[in-house]
Amino acid sequence: MSFVSQNSELYSDAYLLEKAIEIGMRTKASGFDVVFMSCAEVTGSILMTDDKGMYEKARVYGLDAKFLRDLNEKL
Repeated sequence: MSFVSQNSELYSDAYLLEKAIEIGMRTKASGFDVVFMSCAEVTGSILMTDDKGMYEKARVYGLDAKFLRDLNEKL
């Protein structure tokens, strides 16, 4: 448990829910997609996905997103 507490940050579900609702209203993405997108935005992370629809909506929204199949083709 010490490793987790020293190397992670916790975000309140209420904060993530607010962000997910905002993203959902702007992108019309599905429930799970907006949760992943809100986590990426809140943490400043790159969204990695194999879901083309989520990838496209994330990019339109302005997130730094990578489509895994595109990355695989470059290898």
